[in-house]
Amino acid sequence: MPDYIRKHVEGHSFVDIGCMWGVNGEYAFIAEEAGATDVKGVDVFDPTPEFEEKKQAKNSNVEFILGDATHPDTLDKNGL
Repeated sequence: MPDYIRKHVEGHSFVDIGCMWGVNGEYAFIAEEAGATDVKGVDVFDPTPEFEEKKQAKNSNVEFILGDATHPDTLDKNGL
C-alpha cells in the first residue's frame, strides 16, 4: 500500500479512512511526504499517542477528524 500511495498522491488530496486502526496514521503521513496537497485522517477512535508524537516530530499538517466516515454529517462538516 505505501508504494501505491507514493506513486499516486502527488498534487492530490488524500483522506485516510480508519487511520488509527493499527497504523497510527502512517498512510496519511506517507501521503503528505509524497506531495499530497491536503491530507486528512478520519477515525471513530481518538488519535493515538503514537500519531500525535509522529505528527509533532514530522511537523506535519495532517488533519485528524474524529468521526464516523460513513455518516454524512462527518463528511459534510469536513468538506469530504
